[in-house]
Amino acid sequence: MNNKNKYSRRKRPFSENGREDLTLEKISTYERNYKNKGYDLPKWLIVARTLLINKWSVAVYRAKTTESKYLYVIKLGNPGYKIRFSTHRPGEAKELYNDSDYYVGESRKGFMSAGQLLKILLENDKSFSNKNINVFNGRYTNSIGEMPVNE
Repeated sequence: MNNKNKYSRRKRPFSENGREDLTLEKISTYERNYKNKGYDLPKWLIVARTLLINKWSVAVYRAKTTESKYLYVIKLGNPGYKIRFSTHRPGEAKELYNDSDYYVGESRKGFMSAGQLLKILLENDKSFSNKNINVFNGRYTNSIGEMPVNE
């Protein structure tokens, strides 16, 4: 039996390229699982939820050899972005060739928080109604209400 047949029998919740399309229902399931295990919500999950609420399409890819997560986000009328969430710096070659549009966490260009990323994305969103975006004391707020961002 070759590996392709071995793995093709198993149903996967994501597409063939390893990306999982996210919905608010899936996000709620992740949130319950993290809370039941006593963990804080990861930044990538908070950003994904915020973007989904603001009508963005979001997919996640989990790296196979590291703890990195990649969000692929797009919204009609806006460019699509690849966002890397990680606790370690990206490989130098990947960063030099702009492997991702944004790096949340540490990179060779500095540090970006989840709150800073949300502010950039939502300020550039052509359809976002409330341009008064505030990120302060680890809280992100907009017209929808407060959403926590663990900075």
